[in-house]
Amino acid sequence: MGKSGDIGQRLQEVTDNISTAHAMVLAGRSVELPGLQEQVEAVCKDIEKLPAAKRPAFEMPVVSLIDVLTKLETELTAQHANLREGLKAVSSRHRASSAYGRAAQTEETQ
Repeated sequence: MGKSGDIGQRLQEVTDNISTAHAMVLAGRSVELPGLQEQVEAVCKDIEKLPAAKRPAFEMPVVSLIDVLTKLETELTAQHANLREGLKAVSSRHRASSAYGRAAQTEETQ
């Protein structure tokens, strides 16, 4: 376990990384967050290991972390829904195009 200053720095770095990822997603760019869950879990466990008197100092930074995680999750969920709808539309057009092509071939062979 690191010192509380080190924990605060790591917590801020994780929060900043998630905020950057959120901005990238909003800009339409793809993001990868390898090890994010492990980083969040490690810093939270280190906060839990601190003496009770030192933990309140991390309340607001943890709330900020939760806030940026929620924003990222919301945006990713919306983008996945949009992609899903787009894929359904492409699939429907493809099926219609294929059906039309089969119908045209059937008429030609008759």
